[in-house]
Amino acid sequence: MEDVGGTERAVAEALWAKVEADLSETGPHQAFLAHCTDHDMLDEAARRYREAKDAVDDDDEALRELLDQRLTAIATLAMAKLDVEHEPPPVSPLMRILQLVIIGFTVASVWMLARAMLM
Repeated sequence: MEDVGGTERAVAEALWAKVEADLSETGPHQAFLAHCTDHDMLDEAARRYREAKDAVDDDDEALRELLDQRLTAIATLAMAKLDVEHEPPPVSPLMRILQLVIIGFTVASVWMLARAMLM
């Protein structure tokens, strides 16, 4: 979070204030989440929603459930972002050669087995 600029933080604060004004409203939630996603602040969004959920009275089960759903959405966004950003490691030339050798032995074995069965 250290690399997030002051402007992005200020915008997040303003958007969060709108979310807090009515936690059940969808519009401010979507705007806050979009901003946090665009600026790698999903951890901050999750922290704020957890704190908001903890502050809700135990008898307001509907709001607690809604905040749980929003936390799940944040976790899903974070996982999707990780999947997109993750690149598989490059395959070394030695591994490619090994794969070709294994394929060659497999093809030769199948060919020899088929030939033996036909005789």
